[in-house]
Formats: sequence, structure tokens, C-alpha cells
Amino acid sequence: MSDIIVDPTFVYPTNIDYASYQETDLTAASLEVARFLVRDGGASTPDADAVGTLLNTLDFSVTNSSVLRRVALYVGASEFAEVDAVEY
Repeated sequence: MSDIIVDPTFVYPTNIDYASYQETDLTAASLEVARFLVRDGGASTPDADAVGTLLNTLDFSVTNSSVLRRVALYVGASEFAEVDAVEY
């Protein structure tokens, strides 16, 4: 069974100077605030079924999401999708 976990190597930013991150689009000046790993086979590596994991939908919630302007999903270093951060 595949899973999604918080990347254990990610170092969360602290003492953020928010005035430095006021871009309307995601750029090199943007700030990474979290990182997750999609693990094919979960904690069992290698995956026993030898079939890749297909991610159809991803929903998540963020506390204080009103402080975020945009959210992006990356596959490695390549941007996969970018959306406005919307509080539901």
C-alpha cells in the first residue's frame, strides 16, 4: 500500500521576513513551507506489486491558509501544478 509522508529531511523555515515573499506568481523568491513524499509501496521498499502508484486526487488543509497567496505541487524540481491558496 502506498502512502504520503512528511519528508523527514525537510527543515521548516523560521523567523520568516514575509515582506521578502510578496510575489504574485511563484518564482525563485518563493518560500518552501512544507515537503511531502509519495511512497510507492509505503514503508515496504521495494514495492511488492511492481506497479507504480497513481495519484488521482490530493486534498490537504493548512492552518492559517489565508497567509498563503499561491500553492504549487512539484515532482522533483519540476512544477506540476500551481493554484491560488483558497480557504474552504
